[in-house]
Amino acid sequence: MNDYKTRLQERAARKRLQVRYQLVNEQGPDHDKTFEIAAWIGDREQSRGVGKTKKEAEQRAAELALRGLDESSDGGSK
Repeated sequence: MNDYKTRLQERAARKRLQVRYQLVNEQGPDHDKTFEIAAWIGDREQSRGVGKTKKEAEQRAAELALRGLDESSDGGSK
């Protein structure tokens, strides 16, 4: 599994920005929960990820944030 959280943290640190993750939603019974996590870079919500664990949702949010940063840095011409 790629460690998107570390990659996002390193990228944000180069720009002197802080990354944080916030639980947005949690649903389902205790044995089958789904978590939604927002990834924030600085004071801006960058993306949201969903997963069966908080860690999985954070990784997904970080992956989506990285994709968004890549697209914005190249003008979206991928």
